[in-house]
Amino acid sequence: MKTLLFFCLVFIFLITFHSCNQPEPEKEFIFESLPDTAPASNTSPKTLSAFIAFNNAPSCTRIPTQAEVNNGQWSYTDHFYSASQALKMGIPVVNFNGSHNLKVYVKDYRRIAPCTSTDSVTVLYGQIIRTVIEIENYDASVGVDLASIAANGTLKRNSQHFYFYKDGFFNQKIDSIIVSVQGKEFDVQNFHLFQNVMGDVINLLRKPGTTFSPSRIGIQEKVNDELENISKSPIIAYSLSSICNGYSCNRTKNKFINNNKALDIVENTYRTMECSIDDEKPTDEAKTEAKRLLQGIKIKN
Repeated sequence: MKTLLFFCLVFIFLITFHSCNQPEPEKEFIFESLPDTAPASNTSPKTLSAFIAFNNAPSCTRIPTQAEVNNGQWSYTDHFYSASQALKMGIPVVNFNGSHNLKVYVKDYRRIAPCTSTDSVTVLYGQIIRTVIEIENYDASVGVDLASIAANGTLKRNSQHFYFYKDGFFNQKIDSIIVSVQGKEFDVQNFHLFQNVMGDVINLLRKPGTTFSPSRIGIQEKVNDELENISKSPIIAYSLSSICNGYSCNRTKNKFINNNKALDIVENTYRTMECSIDDEKPTDEAKTEAKRLLQGIKIKN
């Protein structure tokens, strides 16, 4: 047992050290529309659809074309839900049981084109690779770091499994890879398998054998102005802290390299502070003003 504990701690250290030395994609938070009741999960290990179309789920009269989807950029999103929340949003859940404390970690790789349904709901069409890690008896003290979750599952022998889904494209090799790993335990032993499968599937997306056709992959509500401002504030604070430290706009944007909305906020903050939005460092005047606006708040860069 001591050997296993030592191995898991070393594993977490190596993953953390690696992530601290490379820019981490910024998480993009999506506000989903929830139906009144959760649909029953119709998922089996061989079901690949990433979105369960619950009853009366909105759709668009004119579905976006593939050319319109291609205008969007591939990006990652991360979410942590209860099983009920996930089902209400159309996310497949295999081991749903109301008597268990089941949480799901959802990591998507997608490109989208939005359209507006007849009831003014924004519907997302496009392509998606979705990974769902189902975790029973989740310990909140572990956090949502994937390496820690894997190690915790090994140490405490928690029941936690991962599943891959996809929509909006077809490639027989991709389907075969996904089916071969469905339902495997998410632990230290399979952590790198989980990562490698995502990389293999993404690489196959670029191959000639992959065909694309827009699929409905989710629903997005428009957030009100107050929530929009709140969602921007951490990025603005981070940008001001970077200006205080004399970092260029391009260096600051590296933190949010896969989040176009965040990149716009960073650039707007630098412009507002009369700083260049390239590799030029902020002036002393800009650093002083940024420090005044933060009023002593320390931001971890």
